[in-house]
Amino acid sequence: MLANDNFQLTDPRIAWIIVGWGGRSFYLETPTWAELKFMPLMRGLTFDRSALHVEPVGTINLDQPGIEKLSIEPDAFEAMLQQALAGFETDPAGNALMIEGAGYGVNERFFEANGYFSALAGCNTWTSAMLRAGNLRTGLCNPLPQTLLWSLKHYNGQFSPGFRPSASYP
Repeated sequence: MLANDNFQLTDPRIAWIIVGWGGRSFYLETPTWAELKFMPLMRGLTFDRSALHVEPVGTINLDQPGIEKLSIEPDAFEAMLQQALAGFETDPAGNALMIEGAGYGVNERFFEANGYFSALAGCNTWTSAMLRAGNLRTGLCNPLPQTLLWSLKHYNGQFSPGFRPSASYP
């Protein structure tokens, strides 16, 4: 669905695929905070088309600060994966619509996404929906990363160590 001639996901060094959902203008026009512009910021606060940022990466040190580990069952992981895949706009053949020429690095890409982004329906709201698909409870309104974390801890208790889905996915 995502891989094509310009974006390979079969390299055996890939251990994780990081997916983020956000405002299309902000994502595409703000590669760093130093390049922040007024109009992408305003579109993100008010109303903007959405995009998905996909970055395959190698190993991640799961013990570093800021990373929370969640334990979920394989069927919950599959539900989260299907929920995330449903967010991609696709062509009639079912391939995700890549935004040509958009990406911050060598092997990361942006894709057209279903839905619209705003300050009230932002990336943390999307992340909450993904987590709820995996049977984790969250609050409905999580405008900031910290409110999402508080919500997860409130509804699910302290996180369990070792988020390790038992199935592998292409």
